[in-house]
Amino acid sequence: MIAQIGLAIVLAVTLLAGGGGATVYASQTSQPDEFLYPVKIWSEDVRYDMAASETQQLQLAVEFATRRLEEMQAQQVDQQPVDEAVVQRLQLHVEESLQLMTRLNLSEEDQLQIREQLRTQDRLMQQLQLVDGV
Repeated sequence: MIAQIGLAIVLAVTLLAGGGGATVYASQTSQPDEFLYPVKIWSEDVRYDMAASETQQLQLAVEFATRRLEEMQAQQVDQQPVDEAVVQRLQLHVEESLQLMTRLNLSEEDQLQIREQLRTQDRLMQQLQLVDGV
């Protein structure tokens, strides 16, 4: 809790000091156990909320789900336990993707492509959880 408050203060000072853009850019390759990871997540949330259309939100949700899966795989390669918060965010992105797909009038081909990508991610996530015991 205290660490989170400290992190929030550091982030606020950094953003106010004008280094916000550089900080957000630098955060994009951060991993869940790194200092700038909350900035990465925050910037993704802002991009999602500011998307011009639900179609763009769908594209972002799928992209972010892929990122979470890659982060989980990196944690496993580094022999670190998979962070439960990353698993929860992955599930959130998948749920957002499915909800948006039902609202949008996508072609059958587009729906199949997205569903297959989400299924592949789900299978990989299950494999990671089995190996990691999450």
